[in-house]
Amino acid sequence: MKLLMPGAAGLRLPPSSNSPKTRPTLKIRQREVNSQHILNSAVTPFTPLMSSDRRHSRDLKEFLMNGSSKSLLRIDSSIRDENSVSRQVANTFEAAWRAENPAGPVHQRELGLTPLPYLTELEHTAMFVPVEYRTPEHVTAQARAAVLADELFEADVVLLTAPLYNLGIPACLKTYLDHVFTDIRLFPGYGITQPLAGRTVVMVSARGGAYGPGMPLEGFDHAEPYLRRQFVDLLGCELEEILIDLTMAAVNPKLAHLTDVADTSLAKAHVRAEQLARGLGDAIAS
Repeated sequence: MKLLMPGAAGLRLPPSSNSPKTRPTLKIRQREVNSQHILNSAVTPFTPLMSSDRRHSRDLKEFLMNGSSKSLLRIDSSIRDENSVSRQVANTFEAAWRAENPAGPVHQRELGLTPLPYLTELEHTAMFVPVEYRTPEHVTAQARAAVLADELFEADVVLLTAPLYNLGIPACLKTYLDHVFTDIRLFPGYGITQPLAGRTVVMVSARGGAYGPGMPLEGFDHAEPYLRRQFVDLLGCELEEILIDLTMAAVNPKLAHLTDVADTSLAKAHVRAEQLARGLGDAIAS
């Protein structure tokens, strides 16, 4: 697997100088970039953390450390809204989770409807730029990455909707992961080994065809192994899968004879979602 790692030649830093005018000027520019500017930058906009209880992340960390409740981070990457099958199954999981953890915060990171901007060279290399050389754009990029990483660190369980698009993950989800790994705490090889160990990711994936063992399209689902490499091998999470097959049966005449199979797959997915939510809720509560 090829990781994006800039070489020394890829970083073009301002020439060093002993002049007292050089570095202080950059520092003054950074002081002018307050937190509100970072969160609402017109240059690289992104959505701040949305929380059901509107806790500040620092208060949330203290809240979680007390063991009073457990946190769920829901990440949606479907470009569809109410017609999304993966969202519908995720709704079942979330409802059951809330029933088991009524006081627990539930955060949402919406990617499909409000996607993050594609990663640029500046954003990718910002973490390698010494603080004294960072421009306001570097500061903004690192602030965004920190918000995304904090959401993952604060979660006990991550509920991820990842429908299969053209045999892979949605573009918005790939972009999200690109930004996440620009936080030095999560960047492979630079931060802690498997930094999210102890957390569980529940992946809900709606697939238009049938990709299971013995099916004609077996092995063509490249989303599941990719996400397993990222969340399990690199980040250290446990991965639970909820797979829904043949979601195109209702609209594709060639799959019409498999409508009953599709309905059964969807029904089983809802049951598994509820069981997983209750089981994870009980396990974490104990």
